[in-house]
Amino acid sequence: MPTNQRFLAAAAAACPALDRTIRLPVHEVALERDPSAFQGWSATPVGPADALARRPLAGGHVIVLDFGEHLVGRVSLDLAVISGVHDAPVRLRLIFAELPAEAAEPFDPLTAKPGWLSTAWQQDEVITCDDLPASFALPRRYAFRYLRIEVIEPRGAFTIALAGCRCVQEGVDVADIVTDPTLPGDLAAIDAVARRTLRNCMHTVFEDGPKRDRRLWIGDLRLQALANAVTFRRFDLVKRSLYLLAAFAREDGALSGCCYERPTPRDGSLWLLDYNLLFVATLRDYLADSGDTATARDLYPVARRQVEIGLALLRLDLFLPESGKGWWLFVDWKAGLDHHVAEHGMLVYALRQLGELTAALGDGVAAANDRRTADRLVAAARAAWFDPASGLLRTAAGQVSYANQAWAVLSGIVDADEGARGLRTVALHPDAVRPAGPYLWHHVVHAQLLCGMDREALALLRGYWGGMVRAGATTFLEVYDPADQRLTPYGFVHANSACHAWSCTPAWFLRRWRARLL
Repeated sequence: MPTNQRFLAAAAAACPALDRTIRLPVHEVALERDPSAFQGWSATPVGPADALARRPLAGGHVIVLDFGEHLVGRVSLDLAVISGVHDAPVRLRLIFAELPAEAAEPFDPLTAKPGWLSTAWQQDEVITCDDLPASFALPRRYAFRYLRIEVIEPRGAFTIALAGCRCVQEGVDVADIVTDPTLPGDLAAIDAVARRTLRNCMHTVFEDGPKRDRRLWIGDLRLQALANAVTFRRFDLVKRSLYLLAAFAREDGALSGCCYERPTPRDGSLWLLDYNLLFVATLRDYLADSGDTATARDLYPVARRQVEIGLALLRLDLFLPESGKGWWLFVDWKAGLDHHVAEHGMLVYALRQLGELTAALGDGVAAANDRRTADRLVAAARAAWFDPASGLLRTAAGQVSYANQAWAVLSGIVDADEGARGLRTVALHPDAVRPAGPYLWHHVVHAQLLCGMDREALALLRGYWGGMVRAGATTFLEVYDPADQRLTPYGFVHANSACHAWSCTPAWFLRRWRARLL
């Protein structure tokens, strides 16, 4: 696969320096089974963390530290002998956990393989320290709030103490996360958690999740860039991310849905049509928000090519169930979701965004052609799938879903009145396929606002993202279903990320749409 070295050089030139701040644990906590707590576990403070410097520890002892909020950084432990004769190495097992349940439900990666993702993503370590006193700096970066420390050795001859523990938090230099006093209390809390979620994913690229996968994905970048534009405004990071993704187009011009940054940049070899189409909107917004015309012109052919590839998949101006053969059609994690109507909406949306980008770059003729093509695809979709009476779009198999309705609104397949009718109908439909996580719920909220459903959009923000805050989240989760707290697409709930990029957009809604929501 060819690599565009000029694009890689442009990405390298935009690489930001990382800021580092020392953060200390706040409490020692006890993990307790609690049916009323999220995932069945609560973390109850039992004393200040610094009191552990005076407590003797030996084999079999377990302590859990709470750093007060979700952090991303590198951890070091200060260990000392507190009594007896230090006649052997010290061995500890550490579990870095984003949520209490993750710390409370350890597993042995040598004997168990839960789920289908690599267990190496689980943040557990066994460390051995030969000589005490010592400061032991772990080499890896962790994403966590809780640190569970289990003493394996010593057993008998001497005891040790945790004389100190610190995390060097790292990420792009952005403003501190403080609550907005102009927002109502619950919305201020949602906003602060949204901004912390975004901040903790901002490193030398916009990562999807700092625990897992630590990759740059186009779909996540699209939502991160929206929130970044109204909060931290680190457009250098958006520019770098766009150039990295564009550097790894395959021979036909299609982008990989993701790319890796380390140890050297490389493509992810995952072909997500809907993510590729969102590259267009991300570039269009980058131009509007940053004013960087040079970058927009440079990457414009890449954006146009993604739409051309999508258009080539159509039959009779429709994206049919067989149109996506050879592609990963994502839309949402929901099992059983029929994708093709939503994908058609995404293609129309990309065409409209491309027309706006093209016009902004001065080519009115090409922009008019894009609009005409979008209008033609809208007419085909309405004729094939749209029921004016209910406002619903049904797939070829007759499926009704929030995905169909949201993307019909965002793309302009339906107008505001039709969109509002469809969104209200789908909410009451007993067989409607609901979103599985925050990524699609974002697009539902956006669609509601475009249809004038301001009260419903605010209620969804308060109910869904506010539900995570009420469950104790200090960053927003990758997957969240209030009715199924252990929902996971990976076969193992602790493989889920509790800080995930696509969940950060309440920060955008509460700024971009503030006058309508408050």
